[in-house]
Amino acid sequence: MMDLAKVPPSRRLHFLEYVDRGKSTALKIKFLVMELVSLCLEDIRRLVLPDHKFTLCTLMQIAKQSLQAIWDLHDVGYIHRDVSTRNFAVGLGEKDRTVYMLDFGTARRWTETSPSGKVTARRERRGPVDGIGAVTYRSRNCFKLKELSRRDDVESWLYFLFELWTERWCPGPNVLVAREQVFKKEWWLPGFPPEFYQVCQWLDLLQYEDQPPYQKIMDHVDHVAAVHKLNLNDKLDWEGKITDDHRFGLIKSQAKLLAERDEREKKAAQDREKRKEELEKAKEEEKKKKEDEEKKRKENEAKNRKDDDAKKEEPAKRKPKPEGRGIKTDVTEATENQDNDDQLPKVSKKKRMSRRSR
Repeated sequence: MMDLAKVPPSRRLHFLEYVDRGKSTALKIKFLVMELVSLCLEDIRRLVLPDHKFTLCTLMQIAKQSLQAIWDLHDVGYIHRDVSTRNFAVGLGEKDRTVYMLDFGTARRWTETSPSGKVTARRERRGPVDGIGAVTYRSRNCFKLKELSRRDDVESWLYFLFELWTERWCPGPNVLVAREQVFKKEWWLPGFPPEFYQVCQWLDLLQYEDQPPYQKIMDHVDHVAAVHKLNLNDKLDWEGKITDDHRFGLIKSQAKLLAERDEREKKAAQDREKRKEELEKAKEEEKKKKEDEEKKRKENEAKNRKDDDAKKEEPAKRKPKPEGRGIKTDVTEATENQDNDDQLPKVSKKKRMSRRSR
């Protein structure tokens, strides 16, 4: 955000003074050192205001200062893309009436502007993009995964005012439908100035490349203040009420939140490791089960083949022997011949020899 040095001091009133920058190789981060501020608007409402609600007069003053910050950022050639109650804070000491814009981690260069104010380059619109920023403040285009432009920062600014007026402003579970209802005037935040619907109509006319009517909206805020008889120079709700206890208490609570977050991340890592082990174990069990089933299948196939072979051999073993009269086997014939020889009359050796000589 070094480009802020290029703009006149009068257009840098809502940005903190740059002190230094650096990086940590061990932590693998880059960082900026900026001027110290007091509480953000979200913490002021939660910790300082007794009923956790800003008055309409203070809200209109916040509206003008925050819109001016958005306008100045756009003039440098950036869009913020994360307008929220946590990204605007008040100054310390004599600067406690000034609202500062914070956290440019999601800011994106959108245009380049020459010193004369002429736009010299513009980024082309991309395809589907991931949602950016807190859901409560996202524009309709953000939910539709469209490329964001200056009009989306101003639309988020409108939801930012809704959230400051009443916490958790969005009706129903479907946040995109709720936004469409607001812009169609089918639903409006109870107690919020209805004159602001005019801003919705102006925003609805803008295309991706169009510049929002910043000055027209600024004048309209003055008109709303006049209609409701508000003095925009009146004391702000937090003036003289923010103490060191609030700041130190916030630091302690933030430290506690960080510790709780670290504990959650540690537990989540352990849970992931446990799930990984369980998954690997389940895979091993599934693998073993399949191997056992395959082994059993092969054993059954082998047994079935053996049974089939045994069935094929069984008829041959059970083949009947020949039976019936007039049929003689070699063994029977040999036996009968022997019996016939036994029945022949016995002739002496001398007579047999005499017969042969004849």
